[in-house]
Amino acid sequence: QDDGVTKFTLSDVNYPESGKPYWKHDDAYDFNISHSGDYIMVAASKSLNVGIDVEKIKELKRLSFTSVLSSDELIAIKKTPALFFDLWSKKEAVVKAADTAGIARMRDVKLKKSIAMLDEEKWHLKTIAIDKGYAINLATSASISKLIVKQISLHKLR
Repeated sequence: QDDGVTKFTLSDVNYPESGKPYWKHDDAYDFNISHSGDYIMVAASKSLNVGIDVEKIKELKRLSFTSVLSSDELIAIKKTPALFFDLWSKKEAVVKAADTAGIARMRDVKLKKSIAMLDEEKWHLKTIAIDKGYAINLATSASISKLIVKQISLHKLR
């Protein structure tokens, strides 16, 4: 059951000057959107705060992300550079779900497996493995047991 999300169109997304984008025709949903490469990911929930991030995995030109990653995380990505995209995607999903002030808060996100902490608030993480060339992560304000993933052609969203 998608609770009406199939009626979603990209033209129905409003991008306020600050804060999360929202779906202008149904304020009952907490809503988030992300895009990278060939994917646009949308998360919506009537009962939880949600944040989603998709990152296309590519070659890193530099590894000096000290404003975003902890020293332990930087050491880990020096050994496994592709890990950067998973860490970034998880942190960005949390910051977006918490509706905080963008990437400036990403270093404050503490990751532990499928849980993240930000400002003493717990966030639940779920990796969405649909393409090994992308890191896709969902952050929610409570644990979820069911996730509906739908593929929709871009021309249907216009």
